[in-house]
Amino acid sequence: MDIKDILIVENDRQLTDMFKAFFNRMSYKLDVVESAEEALDLLKKYRYKIMFVDINLGEGMNGVDFCIEVRKNNNYSKIYAMTALRPLFEEISPQVAGFTDAFYKPVPYDTMLKRLEEDLEELKDLDWA
Repeated sequence: MDIKDILIVENDRQLTDMFKAFFNRMSYKLDVVESAEEALDLLKKYRYKIMFVDINLGEGMNGVDFCIEVRKNNNYSKIYAMTALRPLFEEISPQVAGFTDAFYKPVPYDTMLKRLEEDLEELKDLDWA
């Protein structure tokens, strides 16, 4: 199974275009999909070191259910929630649903990049087989 750096699950096209431009400039192996179902299909073919997942994906599975599903077979990837709903994680920790942490929209790219670089360094020696 091939290994990629980043999977972004986000249904807002404007945001996905910005993510693609931002991460592609840095030569990361990146996939961007608009639904949890598309992401689950990709996870049958690839392993991702880091995932950024919108909580509210519109129709179909939401980001929390996606994370719970992924964690059934994957405890090694870093999975970050992305949400505009700040109160969502004020009463409950994102880790309860299996997320590594949460980013609030608008996502501060410098913070995201710093976390990404730290995570990739931490995960570099992990056996991805």
